[in-house]
Amino acid sequence: AVASVILLGGDAVGVVVTVAGALLMMAGVAVGWRGSPAARQRAWELQGVAAGVVAAGWVAALAAGDLLG
Repeated sequence: AVASVILLGGDAVGVVVTVAGALLMMAGVAVGWRGSPAARQRAWELQGVAAGVVAAGWVAALAAGDLLG
């Protein structure tokens, strides 16, 4: 998502939101490595929110650049 929004020329705010969501996703993966069931549950929740942030940023970046068709 990050690469495509940059290569397609999405607007800067959308790119920043997309990158922030990707970083949040990586944080969720890191939390899940702790191994406890509670940590894995929090990781799954964090990754779910991150996926939404990535999607919103991606769509916003492409829509602002009139790239959605």
